[in-house]
Amino acid sequence: MKLLARFGRSSAIYIAASILQKGTAFLLLPLYTRFMPPVDYGIYAIIQSLTQILIIVFTCNLDSAAMRFYYEYREDHSKLQEFWGSVLLTMLLIAAVVGILAILFGAPLFRPFVGDIAFWPYIVLGIITAMFQPFISVLLSVLQAQERAMRYAVVSGSFFLATTSITILLVVILRWGVKGVLVAIAANTVLYGCYALVALRPHYRIVFRKSHVLGALAYSVPQIPHSAAGMVIAAADRFAINAILGTASAGIYNVAFMLGMSVDLLSSNLNRAYIPITMSERTLGGADNLANVRQLGIILVVGTCMLGAGVATFSSEMVAFLAAPAFHDARQFVPILAFAGVASGIYSLTITNVLFFDRRLTRYVPVGTVAGAIVAIAMNITLIPHLGNLGAAVATLSAYFAMSFVAMPFAIRHDPIKWPFAKFALIYGAAFAGSYLLSRMDLGATALNIPVKMICLFIMCGILSMIAWGTPFYFLKAVRTWAADLAHIRG
Repeated sequence: MKLLARFGRSSAIYIAASILQKGTAFLLLPLYTRFMPPVDYGIYAIIQSLTQILIIVFTCNLDSAAMRFYYEYREDHSKLQEFWGSVLLTMLLIAAVVGILAILFGAPLFRPFVGDIAFWPYIVLGIITAMFQPFISVLLSVLQAQERAMRYAVVSGSFFLATTSITILLVVILRWGVKGVLVAIAANTVLYGCYALVALRPHYRIVFRKSHVLGALAYSVPQIPHSAAGMVIAAADRFAINAILGTASAGIYNVAFMLGMSVDLLSSNLNRAYIPITMSERTLGGADNLANVRQLGIILVVGTCMLGAGVATFSSEMVAFLAAPAFHDARQFVPILAFAGVASGIYSLTITNVLFFDRRLTRYVPVGTVAGAIVAIAMNITLIPHLGNLGAAVATLSAYFAMSFVAMPFAIRHDPIKWPFAKFALIYGAAFAGSYLLSRMDLGATALNIPVKMICLFIMCGILSMIAWGTPFYFLKAVRTWAADLAHIRG
């Protein structure tokens, strides 16, 4: 557990901060579902999905280069300032030109994807959000690369509080409905995007160095198919449901998606703390360094499976507590989507990290995600007309499976860390099957269901630990070490 204490120093802060940064929609779910009908919530879901795709178009994925090249130039501060300045200036020019053109002339281009959703104001607000969000991401990436977790938490937390305050004003008090939600998100993103450029000012010089931009593009452009395909996997279900079943069905499904894929949100932020550690240890390259990274990775895989099992097991209780009655049908899709999130988390921890670390391997990154996107589109179109929202959940899970299976051979071939993928499959299958059965358990009273399910999850934790390490208590000891380190920090 050599690296676990180091991991613990930042992981909890990243988790809490990133839940606030990216989990606003999840945390505000009770407000959204009680002040918006399913149709309005469906509009929100479609615009949010569209925004994530537009961010890739507006930035050419250049924001992804900010962290990676920090490790290249951190010993040469002047060169690092020139690099970040050149990349930020390029991003600003692309976002301004493409964003303005999209607002002025883009209405016909969006119609096939959004159906009857009005271009003004809904899609325009999504475009504005996409223009400024990348600069917030760059600031957070810089803070992450510098392992300044507390500053990261302050920026993320204040962004959440500001968005929440504006949303409550516009939705609860002024009753603007979905327009109020989208205005709150767009306005606050513009504000914090400008703040990010100011906050980053000590770290960049306003210059344009062609060599830096070309180097960043050489790293980021091969990732565009990966990022775009990833967005297709994450959003194809809502777009397909909106087109086939209607916007209200997309709204109900989005509740299940938000709850189920919260696992991906949590695991991605465990990975956020893991990335600087694994990059540092991989750079050192010693056998002990790689063994420590492997052991920490196995702990995180088991932890991700337990997160998924917890969300899946208590899916009915979570939907009943967080969402209005009109959205309660969402509970039946949560377990499937939770383990889609688990699959995504394991994929990031064990496959993409090595492909992103070695710049020679970035060309392999899109292989898995493009395959997943193809599966997502094909299965959504095929299954939704027959199975409804359940077909969309199955399609999303299948897409993440396809992504992992296709990309895995590349990681195995080039990664010096030999991951026990067969063991991971057994751990994943046991957690999925067990929690799916537990999600359907009904002993007649919530007061009885919850403690019985918790006991079953504790037993499951022991079983997964046995599969991973041959002892039922190893994972709990790792969690205790992590918690003890956090307590030490607070002290």
